[in-house]
Amino acid sequence: TEIQTRSLVGSVRCVQETGIGQIQNLLLANGKHVLLLGATGTGKTACSVSELSKNFSNAQYMHLTLCMSSQTTANQAQRIIESKMEKRGRKTQFGPLGGKRGIVFVDDMNMPAKDQFESQPPLELLRQWMDYGGWYDIDSTEKRFKNIEDIAFLGAMG
Repeated sequence: TEIQTRSLVGSVRCVQETGIGQIQNLLLANGKHVLLLGATGTGKTACSVSELSKNFSNAQYMHLTLCMSSQTTANQAQRIIESKMEKRGRKTQFGPLGGKRGIVFVDDMNMPAKDQFESQPPLELLRQWMDYGGWYDIDSTEKRFKNIEDIAFLGAMG
């Protein structure tokens, strides 16, 4: 007789992964930001993407993934996020397309290169949004402040 083998696709979730996923989903659903820390190869990205696709429908949520590297600049990060935004109400109010709520998954947050002041400009852009609710328009000569609403950030670093 011939023995046939099949490979299993997917993974078995452990208790910690299930608990972290539930806490992550609860926080994001309530507009809170989440930061996942762990060593390289521990599945932060895979678990996060899986949880987002299972628990946050495209009908209600806009998903955006921003993968950081040592070459990522603040302007690139801002343009990527703004590419999924639309004007809402006033000239300076912006939010996710289609009136949805947004979740921005920022992967490898520890990767952007430090500048001469030892800061990481793409992370400073995200910090500015968290502190002030937006950032300045880099494309206009007026440099108006853009209010970005209805988004939550999910970050992973290790």
